[in-house]
Amino acid sequence: ILLSSPPATACRDFASWTQVDGTLINIREYRSYLKAMIPRLAQHNHGLQSLVYHHFKSSVSQFITSIRCFASSGKDDSGNHSGTTQQSTSNARNEVFPGIQRIILIRHGESLGNVDERAYSTTADWRIPLTNHGREQARLAGEKVSSHLSCLGSKLREKGDDNGDGSNHSGKVYFYVSPYLRTRQTLREILREVDKDRVVGIREDPRIAEQQFGNFQSHHSIQDNKAQRSDFGRFFYRFPDGGESGFDVYNRVSGFIGTMQRDASDALNDNMTICIVTHGLAMRLFLMRFFQYTVHEFERSYNPKNGRVVVLDLKETSGTFELSEVDRIAMGFPIYRKQERFQLLHDYSLLDKSGW
Repeated sequence: ILLSSPPATACRDFASWTQVDGTLINIREYRSYLKAMIPRLAQHNHGLQSLVYHHFKSSVSQFITSIRCFASSGKDDSGNHSGTTQQSTSNARNEVFPGIQRIILIRHGESLGNVDERAYSTTADWRIPLTNHGREQARLAGEKVSSHLSCLGSKLREKGDDNGDGSNHSGKVYFYVSPYLRTRQTLREILREVDKDRVVGIREDPRIAEQQFGNFQSHHSIQDNKAQRSDFGRFFYRFPDGGESGFDVYNRVSGFIGTMQRDASDALNDNMTICIVTHGLAMRLFLMRFFQYTVHEFERSYNPKNGRVVVLDLKETSGTFELSEVDRIAMGFPIYRKQERFQLLHDYSLLDKSGW
C-alpha cells in the first residue's frame, strides 16, 4: 500500500479520508482490517498496536512508515488494488492464531446432573461426575479427535508443510480443560484414544468453566430459576445467590480467547490443533464471541449434546476459521453472510427488535 500524505485529521478520527494508490478512501473502512493485521504489523513496528487502538494518535509519518513497511513484505495471489491490503494467503492464517490449523470444542459427556438435577442439592456443581454413559461418549469424542489429528497430519505431509528442520508438528494437539470434574473426566477418556506423542500440552483454565448457578441448589429452585431465565432472556439473566449471567460467562470466555492468541503466538508450534473441553453454554458463548454473533442470535441457539465434537477449520483461501455446516445447523447459528451484524447495515429496523 502506498499512502500519500493524509490530512492531519487522520490522526484523530477513523472517519477521515486519505489516499491509497491514488484512490480516495475512508479510513473507517480500514478499521476492522487494520485491527486484524495488528499482530503482523507489529513485527515491523511495535508502536503500531497502540497506534491503531488509540485512533491513530501517533504521528502521521509513523503510520505511513509502518504501513509501507508492512506492504513491502508480501502480496496476495489476486493482484487486486481494490482498497484492501495485499497479503499472501499463506500468511493470512497467522494473524490471529499463528500456526493453528484447527480448533475443536468438546462438551463434556453425560454427567450425573444431566440425568438427575437433584444431584446439585447434595453435591457441588464442580464435583458432579460423569455417568458410565458419559464416559463412553467421551471415548467416542476421543476417537473423533484422533481421527481429525490423523487426517490433518496426512494432509500436511502430502503438502510437505513442515518446519523446515526435518521435524513435523502436524497432527499435534494442545488441550485446554475446564476445572470441573466432569470435564476433566471427559478429557481423561479422550486421552485414552489419542496417541500420547501427539499431545503437546494440557492446561486447566477456570474461565471456560460452567456458568455459576449458585452453591448447593434445591431441585425446585433450579426449575424455577430456569423458567424465569427463559422469560427474562438467557444471556442477561443472573442466577440468584451468587450465580452468573450468560454475559458474565461471555466476558471471561473473551479473556480466554486472548490467552489462546498469546499462546499461539509465543508457545505453540506450526500446524497445531487446539482442543477445548468445556460445557454447553460456554461453547455457545465462545462461538458467539469468536464469530461476533449478536445476543438475538445467541438466544436462538442451542447447547450441543453431551460429548459433541464441534470443529472450526482454517480456510486456506481466507485465513479465517469456519464453523462446520453440520455443527452450525445443529446449534442453530446463522450462515455467515446472514448474520445480524451484516443485516444491520441494510436494515436499521432490526435495532428495534426486542423479541428472540
